[in-house]
Amino acid sequence: MTDDPEVLAGQAIYRRRVLSSYDLVVLRLSNPLLWRCRTSRILRQYDLVGADHLELGVGTGYYLDRCAFPVPEPRITLLDLNAETLRYTAQRLARYRPDLVRANVLEPLPVPRHHFDSVALNYLLHCVPGDLNDAMGVFHNERDRLDDLRTQLDRHFADYDLAVHGCVALFSATTPQVAA
Repeated sequence: MTDDPEVLAGQAIYRRRVLSSYDLVVLRLSNPLLWRCRTSRILRQYDLVGADHLELGVGTGYYLDRCAFPVPEPRITLLDLNAETLRYTAQRLARYRPDLVRANVLEPLPVPRHHFDSVALNYLLHCVPGDLNDAMGVFHNERDRLDDLRTQLDRHFADYDLAVHGCVALFSATTPQVAA
């Protein structure tokens, strides 16, 4: 896994007590008031998920709990460094029987090498140390720049959409760049 103190600090706050109030504090208050991006707008993004979905940085599972999957029994893989968030979200999504993977997103991902229909990372990048042009406290977003995100999307995807809603950058990418 990792013993990097900055990486560990980025996920350390997410314990059961914080997770139990996260939906209220972040999704009902912070999203519209601080970040100026309604939770319903992010949920619309989640309504695009596929039948075989990988969630990187699982939070509380709010969006996966409420989104419109294209099939009654989607295959969901939850990946997070924090064992507490994995347990919390797995319990919330128990009806889907998600696969759990404890891992650091900054390292090669220990997931089966198959094609996922969709992958999401929601409010994860602010927990990752460094800026987006690097190899990748509680929040590490003071140096995040929209142009850096756009550069990384250009580098890795032939087709993507990027839109800013308040202080939140929402993106979806569908076609990976082919290595030359």
